[in-house]
Amino acid sequence: MVPVSGRATGTDSLNSSAGSSCTDKNPRKAICIADFIVVVVGVNPSNASGLDVALKSLAAIPFGTVFLLVGGVGLIAYGVYTFAWVRLARL
Repeated sequence: MVPVSGRATGTDSLNSSAGSSCTDKNPRKAICIADFIVVVVGVNPSNASGLDVALKSLAAIPFGTVFLLVGGVGLIAYGVYTFAWVRLARL
């Protein structure tokens, strides 16, 4: 039976992925699982550093200061937009 909306009902869409493996119809799931395994096995918490080291290493690459400036201007613009949105919102 086809409803008024034109979409078929039933279990056809529910059974379309039944019995498929992780890589057949959803490769993103396999990539996510592989990334999780790499992180769990390969991360050494003693080598972790803070945000200051991350920003300094970003600034050290070519055009790194440009990336930092664009990110900072974007954050400032988002803050201005948010304040304007709250100020002009109608309840």
